[in-house]
Amino acid sequence: ADHAIGGISTTQHRYIASFLFDEREAADIDNSSILAIAKDGLEELKAVEPAFSKFEIVLFGENTLEMHRSTMTKQQSSSLDSTIKTFLRLISPFFMMKASHKCLEWLIRKYRINELNVDDLILSILPYHETVQFIRMIQIVFIPDQNSKWSFLHEVKKEARVVSRSFIAKRALADRSLIDGTFDCLEWMVIKHRDSEYKKPTTYISFFSMFLLDYINSLPKVELSHVLHLFPIALRLVKIKRVPECALSSFMIILALAQRYPVLSAESIADYIDFASRACPENLVPQLVITVARLVDFCYLSVPMIPSRAFNVLSRLPSFATVSHD
Repeated sequence: ADHAIGGISTTQHRYIASFLFDEREAADIDNSSILAIAKDGLEELKAVEPAFSKFEIVLFGENTLEMHRSTMTKQQSSSLDSTIKTFLRLISPFFMMKASHKCLEWLIRKYRINELNVDDLILSILPYHETVQFIRMIQIVFIPDQNSKWSFLHEVKKEARVVSRSFIAKRALADRSLIDGTFDCLEWMVIKHRDSEYKKPTTYISFFSMFLLDYINSLPKVELSHVLHLFPIALRLVKIKRVPECALSSFMIILALAQRYPVLSAESIADYIDFASRACPENLVPQLVITVARLVDFCYLSVPMIPSRAFNVLSRLPSFATVSHD
């Protein structure tokens, strides 16, 4: 079933959604030519990230020219969606490269990701919300109505307006799924980087950290429900080993949370210090010690001292004594 985008059916030949070309110009370019452009982009991406090679046949093979999503079985469609999600998350750190735009053009033309994979597409490019490229992509994305998760981007579509991070954070006040979606995307990228040496998602880590800090600061009042939502995120971030940026992100988030909700339980803080100490690399011990000191300072009413269980792990860290003395 073909959707209508902006009131114009995608089945009309005078209009074809395109990221690289004007919509009328795109209608004069056949699928073979778009695929050739995409293959050129894929070769460039493979040179900087070999993992892209596994998509060469399944998404960019010559056989895909004759493939149509509308004739797929439910199982085939589900498998394709999973492959597209993986590709979009993998391409996220490279979104500003022209090579990525070439590949995305094919995914839009052939697989209609701007209509059928909207969540995965927007989540993968959200850190670039202040760029022209993000605006261009949003202009061709199908956002059905005001009840959509992404309805706040309608102004971007209509007026090519940049959306600020604080605006996105305020939107999360009404829809916490924005936080869950971005964190799920980030966690996947970070673990893939850690375990498979994929490119580190530095941009995404920075965006998510500041997005969550903006969200916490935008809350009129931090309540227990917010803590139950955000504390596990901070805990999961600090448990990720060999990616120090995740620990630093977690330190900022937990301190922002404790400052607004200074009655975190002793058990919660003990758990946090315990896991943070076990995963902390030696070069981050100073930051961890400062974080622990500030945590206890903020929550002195509920946590008058560092819980002994947590302190036993913390004190065994290399250079802990020297850092604490300094």
